Amino acid sequence: MINLLIVEDGDKLREALRIGLENTGAVKVIGVTPRGERILDVVGGIVFFAFAVGWVWSIASVRELGATHRVAARSMGISVGLVSFHLRRAERHLVKRLVDVPTWSSTTPTMRRTSRTRQRTPQS
Repeated sequence: MINLLIVEDGDKLREALRIGLENTGAVKVIGVTPRGERILDVVGGIVFFAFAVGWVWSIASVRELGATHRVAARSMGISVGLVSFHLRRAERHLVKRLVDVPTWSSTTPTMRRTSRTRQRTPQS
């Protein structure tokens, strides 16, 4: 049997949860309180705000220093080659997706199951 403490702000929902869970026979409700959910909401908001402030601060500090991705990578001990490799890879992927849009939309839809590479029609 599971011992459970229900933390819910809504009076009707809190009572319905207690009754429903106890009727299953697998759960024993040891307590019911309306206070904890508000605290979790407040703490979650504070954590989210802290992450947002840190993110904005990191962007502002990089801009203030005039640092590029190479300088930032070097200061964190990350290989500059690795960073530039992933940047080039992301750019190639983006260009490929943007250029291939007309190719994908020009294929005629069929009910037949074929691979995507066979559906492509080369454009001259």
